[in-house]
Amino acid sequence: MISENKKYIVELSFKSIGKGLATGALVGTGLFGGIVTGAKMAGIGRFAPQPIETQNDPIQQSPVKQIPSTTNQTNQNSEIKQTSPKVEEVKQHEFQNEHIKKLYGAIVHAEHRGHVTDPYAYNKNLSIRTKSGGGASSSYGPLQMNTTVSGFLNKSDPYHSAFLNQLKKMNKTNKNHATYGLGKHGDLSGPEHHAAYQKMGETVIFGKLREALGKSVDISKPLTKDQLNRFITHWNVGLGSGKTPEKWYSNTIHKHYYGQ
Repeated sequence: MISENKKYIVELSFKSIGKGLATGALVGTGLFGGIVTGAKMAGIGRFAPQPIETQNDPIQQSPVKQIPSTTNQTNQNSEIKQTSPKVEEVKQHEFQNEHIKKLYGAIVHAEHRGHVTDPYAYNKNLSIRTKSGGGASSSYGPLQMNTTVSGFLNKSDPYHSAFLNQLKKMNKTNKNHATYGLGKHGDLSGPEHHAAYQKMGETVIFGKLREALGKSVDISKPLTKDQLNRFITHWNVGLGSGKTPEKWYSNTIHKHYYGQ
């Protein structure tokens, strides 16, 4: 394509010069002007396009796609990461099976009187000491567990130990204490403790099931209504207390455990 363009330019140059000469002859003293005009039209001499100026070359009009270097791209990505902090999803505990998980969720609904959207998701509003009890209860978290669960916990486990220490602080401090008082968050309300609390809760639930229904209880199967009622009594008031859980409490657990 480049050789054809050069041939065309040469032919055009001679024709234009001839035309310019003819015009100059007719006007007499305008001969030189005709030559100049022809030269301009032909694009020769000082009017010829310079090799380094290629803006008018049709081949050069198509923009060349610039490919950024890997180094620059890496630097740009680094800047994006620095200015856009990564939001990590809160870790959740993987329950042993769906029946234990449903029981956990049903208890959370009952302990917080149904004011729960997702009983398994992290919610700081659920990670609090009970708001009721007049300061006598240290029940804490989504399951509202208190010192009665200490027999199921392993003191060598860092979270279990921290949980028991927090219960002691709540029992010793004033009910209006800014950190350990009624309705307050304590030290373990952050999302980093969510999975550990769930795991501990599952351990306690399994322990309570074995106490209420016997060590041979099969947690791989759903509980019957009688089994569930016995468990609810043991969880809420204790089998040996002679008390009965409030009807709304039992009904809430039944509803969410059986998906009604």
